[in-house]
Amino acid sequence: MQKKVFENVKDINLKHTFECGQCFRWNKNEDDSYTGVVSSLVATVSLIGDKLYIEATDDFDWKRYLDLDRDYGKIKKELVAKDNIIRDAIDYGFGIRILRQDLWEVIASFLISQNNNIPRIKGCIENLSKLHGEKITDDYYTFPKADVIAKLKANDLDEIKLGYRAKYLIETAKAFEEKEFDSSEEAYEWLLGLSGVGPKVASCVMLFGFGYYGAYPVDVWVKKVMKELYGIEGINNINMFAKKTFGDYGGFAQQYLFYYMRDKKDKM
Repeated sequence: MQKKVFENVKDINLKHTFECGQCFRWNKNEDDSYTGVVSSLVATVSLIGDKLYIEATDDFDWKRYLDLDRDYGKIKKELVAKDNIIRDAIDYGFGIRILRQDLWEVIASFLISQNNNIPRIKGCIENLSKLHGEKITDDYYTFPKADVIAKLKANDLDEIKLGYRAKYLIETAKAFEEKEFDSSEEAYEWLLGLSGVGPKVASCVMLFGFGYYGAYPVDVWVKKVMKELYGIEGINNINMFAKKTFGDYGGFAQQYLFYYMRDKKDKM
């Protein structure tokens, strides 16, 4: 096992980070630590005071994955300076950090997430990994690679109960390739050309897969928070407001607002 300790870590809360809707393979343990699968390893992450402890089955670039080198305190201050309404959402989800995830896994996961709830999304992804991923330990499997999914037929996924998403997943796997783009616009257009990928999924992938932090994914929760807190309705109006108000910090703002609306509502 590989063990790492990061000291003097600020602006991070494991629940906020792992339960804000950006990832689906981390689960909370009884001691408030989280265990999850990243790439080809299993890891358990604990936060005690300002010390972050990570125990994993192999070495990994945790600083990059957890975005530990970014000054989130500065980002939060700048967001509040631009828009005071977001203050409560930032206070509520103060410990969110945007993970640097694998591009293919993000695309596939958010395809599966369409018209789905988080517990079911997580169940589908775990079953997909058990059936078509590679075994790491007795209980954990890697997320299946695109070339593995590309060879399947829709009925090979019947057991996972993906419904119409099965066809999208397979067709997208066939078209997937790791590539670089000259601009965020080019990457976004490429995503929209993939089977089953619409604006919402593409925006999620831009943020969580490509690390384009100006992306502002709009789903039912974001529509709700924009209507209730800002009095803004309609996709175009929301996108225009986010671009003008949050700019390059749109993705961070979206995560604070999304988590605030969804998590707070669950507790009401």
